[in-house]
Amino acid sequence: MEISKLRAEMEAILKELQGIMDSKLGLELEIAAYRKLLEGEENRDGLRQIVDKLSVGGGGEQRIRQDYNSFTGQSASSATSGVDSATRVTQVVKGEMSAKTTYQRSAKGPVAIAECSADGKFITLENTGRKDEEMSGWRIKRNIDGLDKSDFVFENLVLPPISKIRIWAKDCRPSSAPYSDLDYYESTWGVGSSIITKLISNQGEDRASHVQKTTYS
Repeated sequence: MEISKLRAEMEAILKELQGIMDSKLGLELEIAAYRKLLEGEENRDGLRQIVDKLSVGGGGEQRIRQDYNSFTGQSASSATSGVDSATRVTQVVKGEMSAKTTYQRSAKGPVAIAECSADGKFITLENTGRKDEEMSGWRIKRNIDGLDKSDFVFENLVLPPISKIRIWAKDCRPSSAPYSDLDYYESTWGVGSSIITKLISNQGEDRASHVQKTTYS
């Protein structure tokens, strides 16, 4: 009986945590969408149509978020190439405005791009292996809507096993961030509707990628 009670409590806590994470991701996507409009990446006609739709929505705005996760580990095709992949689709609807974002991740080896902040504040790398990974000379390469951002090059970095490191945009790093986190010299990693982030080794080989594509309707 005691085990069943503890299990039920644990399931309730996990469900509550999942709800919080869902809300957080939804808000981040909304912020990124509005920032994209403010930065003038939409033409005036497209912006006017969106504003009109939001105005029509009025008090009847409805926000629906669907999050489908498919972490398949190694598929039949990836097992032979040593590539781990994951795909996630997120859809946010506010009034009659809809933003659908697809995320695709892949990695050759234990080091992967774990997360790219939707608002351009940080990028997180993780080492899922059981040994230190020497990453000196590796770099992060990022393309946003067809334009390349400045590369970030790692210097004297060894990523411990089962650990993560976050690279913050300039002035975005909170005081509570671990000392091991790093700083990017630009004020943002950038936001856009098509973002490709790659982790490249010091030998010029693509070791991990994170692809984010957003469509608006």
